[in-house]
Amino acid sequence: MCTHAIEALARSRVKQVRLVGRRGPLQVAFTIKELREMTKLPHCSTLIDPSYFHSIKSLLSELPRPRRRITELMLSVAENRYDYRGDKRPAGGKEWGLSFLRSPVEIVSSPTTGRLDSLRLEINKLQGTWDSAKVVPTGEFEDMECDLAIRSIGYKTVRVGRDVPCDPVTGIVPNVAGRVLDRNKSYIRGLYCSGWVKTGPVGVILTTMNKAYETAEVIQEDFRSGTLPEPERGDILEKLNNELGVDTVSFSDWENIDRHEVREGEKKGKPREKIVDLTQMMDIVHKSR
Repeated sequence: MCTHAIEALARSRVKQVRLVGRRGPLQVAFTIKELREMTKLPHCSTLIDPSYFHSIKSLLSELPRPRRRITELMLSVAENRYDYRGDKRPAGGKEWGLSFLRSPVEIVSSPTTGRLDSLRLEINKLQGTWDSAKVVPTGEFEDMECDLAIRSIGYKTVRVGRDVPCDPVTGIVPNVAGRVLDRNKSYIRGLYCSGWVKTGPVGVILTTMNKAYETAEVIQEDFRSGTLPEPERGDILEKLNNELGVDTVSFSDWENIDRHEVREGEKKGKPREKIVDLTQMMDIVHKSR
């Protein structure tokens, strides 16, 4: 963790944190390891309303093992660690929790101070099966008091050109295993995609990495099958970037950044001191070339 972040957290007076999601417990995107670590934070309670699970207990046996395990952990926390009337909440302690089926629709300010006073949430319901459930607003609202609101709404791809198709609703480039499709659902020869432009904003880093491997494998398949010609010598992309004035980072440049972060971390007894400022990062790249 960056030093400036550690110092800010050490000064923090935050006592309650609530994560609000528009869908339900069966659609969470975090991992069971992340959840388990959060439930073990010292001097901190985890708050989950057991009523979220009343309608899904009967589905547990039908869920895939990873989804079932994380749901069972949330249910266990909800039923055993906190009974939601507040009886088990430690006095003066910190707490964090999950609120499901809620969509923020308005930030409400105090009429006297003009500062953030609460978050207005619309209550949702889900339609469809658990793995393809769609959010349906109910028209009912509730206000959640808060002093600080942080939005985490994911990522949406911006179309990069007329020749690269992109769904304006989902922000996904149409593809099969990374091979980009045109409007007629035919492969566009030599055009591939990876990352969230391929899948949308889903999963964790490992998910994205595995999807990147998939794209790399289909590129190799296309070379072996003759669908793609053998690449020419020379870096065409590097030449194009130079013509456009794009400042790029090569793998050797990344290695220099990595070494710098590790050196700075060693001075503070840490694995690394992460650079978060892009200008500083590029200064290191330019000085090491």
